[in-house]
Amino acid sequence: MRNDVSKLSFSEINHYLGVVHQMGRQPLEADWNEQNDLMLRLVQRFAGDAIHTGSPNDGFRVDTRLLLDACDRRTGWSSTPAAANLFVDYFDHRIGDGSLVAAGVTAVAKQLATPIDFSGLVELIVHVKGVFAPANLVFYASDGATTHAFTMTELVAEDGWRVFQAIPGAWPVGFAAN
Repeated sequence: MRNDVSKLSFSEINHYLGVVHQMGRQPLEADWNEQNDLMLRLVQRFAGDAIHTGSPNDGFRVDTRLLLDACDRRTGWSSTPAAANLFVDYFDHRIGDGSLVAAGVTAVAKQLATPIDFSGLVELIVHVKGVFAPANLVFYASDGATTHAFTMTELVAEDGWRVFQAIPGAWPVGFAAN
């Protein structure tokens, strides 16, 4: 079905809260449409907080899964070689997840801002796009002194993404799993 709409000016990235009419200016249907889009997005956000995550910052999230990095910023990421391209490519404001792009790198590492206790970790799921041998993707945890590599298995691809399952196996003796 076709709509006769002069313009759709709503953009999530602008973070607008509402539309204000200027005194003496004729109201436009574009103003009405943008206000409706803002209100619809607000309702979607509230529903997403209540149903999807439990809260905007995962403070009340009840789930067995843990997101290691939402990829909303490059902070904490490093690459080898350091001059390679490493940047956040896309951030989905609806669910708060993004993706990291690495071009011309041999290794990418993430330093977590706060330690996470991996002692009860059963599996880790990693989604990757790229052309490489499965043996070239390695996930590891480091406690500063010791590095522990996970066993990687490629699962069925989803929408162009290669999905890998990482199993921690037996932690080394004395390894700090956080």
